[in-house]
Amino acid sequence: MLALCTTKVGGVHGQRDLACRGRDLYTRSLRELRLAVLDPLARLDDQTLAATLLLAMYEFTECPGQEVHGFQAHLGGGLNLLRLRGAAAHTAGLGHALLFGIRKSALFRSLDDRESSFLATQDWQSLPYVVLAKNAHDELCDVLEQIPGLLACIRVIKAETRLPAILSHTLEALQLAWRIEEGLAAWFDRFEASVSGPLMVPKLARIPSATDDPTLGKLYPVAFHFSHFAIGQAITLYWAGLVILYTFLSNAYRQLRRLVYAVAGLEEDMAPCTCGDRGGNDETIESEVQKEKKASPRNCVRHFRLNMLQPLQRRATPQVVADQVCQSVEYFLQEDMGILGGTLIFPPLLIVRNARLSWDGDTSRQSRQGMWINEMMQRIARKGNRMAVQVE
Repeated sequence: MLALCTTKVGGVHGQRDLACRGRDLYTRSLRELRLAVLDPLARLDDQTLAATLLLAMYEFTECPGQEVHGFQAHLGGGLNLLRLRGAAAHTAGLGHALLFGIRKSALFRSLDDRESSFLATQDWQSLPYVVLAKNAHDELCDVLEQIPGLLACIRVIKAETRLPAILSHTLEALQLAWRIEEGLAAWFDRFEASVSGPLMVPKLARIPSATDDPTLGKLYPVAFHFSHFAIGQAITLYWAGLVILYTFLSNAYRQLRRLVYAVAGLEEDMAPCTCGDRGGNDETIESEVQKEKKASPRNCVRHFRLNMLQPLQRRATPQVVADQVCQSVEYFLQEDMGILGGTLIFPPLLIVRNARLSWDGDTSRQSRQGMWINEMMQRIARKGNRMAVQVE
């Protein structure tokens, strides 16, 4: 903590000697942490985990190596310590607070890896809360931690070449996606009911941008202002989850549409029907669930049609939710928010930027929206979160 504060004070007031002193303290802290991790007892102490997270915070805000690997290393080390300590070690006190502090960072790491972490397991979503009940942020993370598992399904689908298997894996992933959306909708209803008054108020945007055009005006002329920064944090995180979820759903439906067109041009023996009763004396023993699944045209590559699925409706345009995240940036970049505002809005904005890359490819970087997002990332970096300009 002393290393972080010393470096930050030195940077704010332009005192290079203080900044250098802070970096020296950081280096010394690394040595002390290494000794603690090597000790079987010390590595399980709350203070060791706290030190690891503080060093991760130092890397996040200062980026002394001008890259993200230092932060990722500390975060990974913190997660290893967390898992080693076990879920029951985080029911109260500092241990519980540390779990709350690392959980969102772990979520974004899992989203980047496209793989569920141990924090998504039943033990980690229940044992730490036997003493202190979950708050709205904990409940939101419970739902969002299912998304990396959904993204892992994409690898399975892309690796498959058999059309029936592609259909089967895609339909299974869609079932998970709809369950996640249902969980997010239920969370939002509870959260909205728990807040007195409106969650946010639309205001005319005031923050200047290089993308402002004398003819077109501002890219986002309306900005969302929240009644409390914790509400803004929760809502933008919720929207970011919807951006990922809606992107997956729209891509999955597009993939299924291509599959239908591909099957239509194939002979029957290359994409045979699996939903008809062919009779015969098959001695293979099948469960009722297997028979039902086999008998449904919805699972038959020859007779599957998109109108058998729930319509996408608003989910077909994830850009709308992405714009809502962008419209929230001005609120978090207010002067009185300091470094905290940029820290909170950076991950949702990064998710939006990456989503736009998946929609439009490299052309999104040169688009008006892409330039606006990059400009906001620069502003976040100038407010003390140097990681914002290092992530790709």
